[in-house]
Amino acid sequence: MAAADSYRPHLDGLRSVAVYGVVLFHAGLVTVSGGFIGVDLFFVLSGYLVTQTLVRDVNELGAIRFGRFYSRRSRRLLPASALALVVTAVLYKSAAAPGQAADAMRSFQASFLYVANWYFIKQSSGYFGAAVAQNPLLHFWSLAVEEQFYVVWPLLLAGLFALGRRSTRRPVLLVRPIILVGAVASLGWALALQTHQPDRAYFGTDTRAYQLLGGALLALTPGLAIRVRRLGNSVRWVGVAALLGLVVLATQAVTLGPIARGAVTTIAALALILALDAVPSGPVHRLLSSEPLVFLGKISYGTYLWHWPVIVLLVTVSHPSPLLLAFVTAMVASGLAALSAQLLELPVRRSLRLDRHRFAVIGVGLAVSLIGALLVAPAILGRPSSTSITAPVMRPNKGLTPTGNWLHLEQVAAERFGTAVHCFDASPSKCTVVKGGGKHILLMGDSNAQMLIPAFTAYAKAHDLTLSLAVSGGCPWQRHVYAVSESVRRSCQRFKEDDYKRVIPALKPDVMVLVNVERQDTPYPMDTLTRVTESSLAQLKAPGRKLVLVEPIVVSSRDPQPLDCLAKAKFVEDCRYVPARTSPDVRHLYAREAEKHHDVRVANFDRLVCPFLPICDPVVGGVVVRWDFQHINAGYSATLGDELAAYFDQAGFLR
Repeated sequence: MAAADSYRPHLDGLRSVAVYGVVLFHAGLVTVSGGFIGVDLFFVLSGYLVTQTLVRDVNELGAIRFGRFYSRRSRRLLPASALALVVTAVLYKSAAAPGQAADAMRSFQASFLYVANWYFIKQSSGYFGAAVAQNPLLHFWSLAVEEQFYVVWPLLLAGLFALGRRSTRRPVLLVRPIILVGAVASLGWALALQTHQPDRAYFGTDTRAYQLLGGALLALTPGLAIRVRRLGNSVRWVGVAALLGLVVLATQAVTLGPIARGAVTTIAALALILALDAVPSGPVHRLLSSEPLVFLGKISYGTYLWHWPVIVLLVTVSHPSPLLLAFVTAMVASGLAALSAQLLELPVRRSLRLDRHRFAVIGVGLAVSLIGALLVAPAILGRPSSTSITAPVMRPNKGLTPTGNWLHLEQVAAERFGTAVHCFDASPSKCTVVKGGGKHILLMGDSNAQMLIPAFTAYAKAHDLTLSLAVSGGCPWQRHVYAVSESVRRSCQRFKEDDYKRVIPALKPDVMVLVNVERQDTPYPMDTLTRVTESSLAQLKAPGRKLVLVEPIVVSSRDPQPLDCLAKAKFVEDCRYVPARTSPDVRHLYAREAEKHHDVRVANFDRLVCPFLPICDPVVGGVVVRWDFQHINAGYSATLGDELAAYFDQAGFLR
């Protein structure tokens, strides 16, 4: 075996390509909708470089120096991540609505302990779009995967070499096939899970292992670079093709799903690394070895740490365009990464004193993670509340009412706006949440449908109706309409296709209530949305069935958030608001469809949310109305059963 001892600047340049692809993707640029492959590239590089480090130990000493490896990993990773977590917690606490910060506390704990990927897998079984995709630590899932790899891989590799020495004089001949089998098994497992558990397939350590093991396998096969070098100048063009392939994979031009895209990215990344190491010259080598890219690559870990909190905080306080958001995020995250590198990371990494006390460093690193998770995160953010709200009967407010603890804002924040229900990969009957002897209503749509689930549940139970749900956060009811976010799109696509093809035909509802928020993050012009709406309605129609199109429900202004306002206001009335202006386009579209088709009706629920239009009260009948500017909370929704029944009766939707 051989291990590369010399510094290779082009690999740092490749890191910079990876990290800014992720930044552009997370900023919401549609043209870079595959930019998340930067994480795939990081995994391949990590497996490759870490394995070369371990191989160097085996070559020089015949064994892996575990203390040296783990202490260096701790010094490399923990200081910057701990700083980022603490600063993010403080800033998020000040910017988030009451209760949201406490609700995010467990994700901070999981991030301190480097198990964030498994935490987000658990969370994504609910409302992925809001509970996970807006979390300021979503990006820590990949850092958790890498840290788990760093912990397990040296031990596993040492065990494989020990096993190989008993069987052959060249243990690597046994080690390589075992790693190859493991990589193939990991990829096969990811492909098997992608249809019914895409978040599990995307975030899982076991389902990402093939990328890390692919890099490790390349590191354990140095003779491959020697053989490739004999091909001469043609190898340079392999590097050009591989880099261009990665760029194309990062764009919307490729329609592969995230798992298939990740597999192709792994192959392209391995080809690029092999070509660059085999022939360290040519246009790609010069580009990736240029000083700007190398510098940005050296601080790419810090840039990755800071970029997502910057995006979440910017979107929380304002709503810049994706291009502006990408530019500001890249500048701020890179600046913070450079400062962190100079003032914290490099001094810790280069300390000779720390290098002499390896096991003490490991112990301190473990202590920092535990203290951060168990003490620091709860101290800054508070603990989430699990108390449910008992919603009183709705009644108008009278007079100026002082705000106070009676509002239970922490409970309101923790309650959110209900839980979505789907029956993907299960019997359609699982989507029926209330069984009655009367008409069968099916509620379908995104988070605005989700926030109405308690209201429809109360209505159905009180009037002997059957209620079924086809609701998924961030998932418009129209077929082939999706939000920009790749993570939400994955869940939405599988749920919606199953609803259209299997669930709705099996349930045969009498009335379908179709609800969407007025989305700002769908890249569809109005003419396209019109065509898709018309075709979707045609697919949902059935003899005797009514389709009820709910106009986009009024929203409050984005600043301040409703719970923020109530937390700081002296009187409840200080937080009254005039609804934000919305585009009339969707309302006009729904009205035209109702005019053309006798079985299509239009509903307007604005007065359910805002009984005293054009002025909206933040508290009605002693219940806080809104969870955020777009959604009413679950407790208030549960009080609307009677009002919903009166509205449906007057409109004749069930006749």
